[in-house]
Amino acid sequence: MPERTSASQTGTRRTVVTAGQPTNNTRSGTARNATSGRCSRRSASSWPARASRSSKAYSPSAGTRTPTTLAVAYVVLAAAGVAEGISFARAYRQMRGEAKARRTSLAEHVRRSPDTTVKAALFEDSVAMIGLVFATAGVGLRQLTGSAVWDGAASIAIGVLLILAAIRLGLDSRDLLIGRAADPRELADIRREIETTSGVTDLIDLQTMHLGPDHLIVAARVFLDDDIDADDAENLADRLDRRLAEILPQAPHVFIDPTQRVAGYHHDG
Repeated sequence: MPERTSASQTGTRRTVVTAGQPTNNTRSGTARNATSGRCSRRSASSWPARASRSSKAYSPSAGTRTPTTLAVAYVVLAAAGVAEGISFARAYRQMRGEAKARRTSLAEHVRRSPDTTVKAALFEDSVAMIGLVFATAGVGLRQLTGSAVWDGAASIAIGVLLILAAIRLGLDSRDLLIGRAADPRELADIRREIETTSGVTDLIDLQTMHLGPDHLIVAARVFLDDDIDADDAENLADRLDRRLAEILPQAPHVFIDPTQRVAGYHHDG
């Protein structure tokens, strides 16, 4: 069969059909090439738009918090403030009651109290309340300025507060572990009670040591009257124990060491 040739007026397209050869493959190949070309052009034309949207999604300037995220942050901070406020109020009320019972100021009682459990709760709750203020300020300033520096500054401030509280509690615990003496005011009360007890002529030495927050050892070397025997000395120690229990917040354990007066000895109290 003779070859047929057809050409367009522009001469740019030529189709050859030979005898017994179908033209479907040629046409479908041409269609696939044309479709592939259109898809490539569409993909190339749409790539800048997708890249632009992707860069906007991960741009640092687009990392600001949404109103929903900020609302959740403020709700969480408010809930934490309520919970920590209740705990702080309980610890504060307990420490204030103890300070009133010891006839001292709250600040002095917090500084000198041997009860590290209540003190730890008060310190923890105080740091938590201050930390919540810092966190709220950090979130608010970031919302106003758009800078994440404020979040980091608030976190650092909270960390510094925790370090200071831990150092203070560690120092108090160390003093109790190595043997902490009674407060100067309590020591003066103990000395006065011993010196005014009937049968004691002089107080030579007085040592005290805390055994936890609720117990106090009192060891005293004293001069007794010459007519006091061993039974009287034991009764004297019992009387001192009861009298000191009435004026001290801790349970005292009194040990009396009667010492014989040496001729010519004079003790300057």
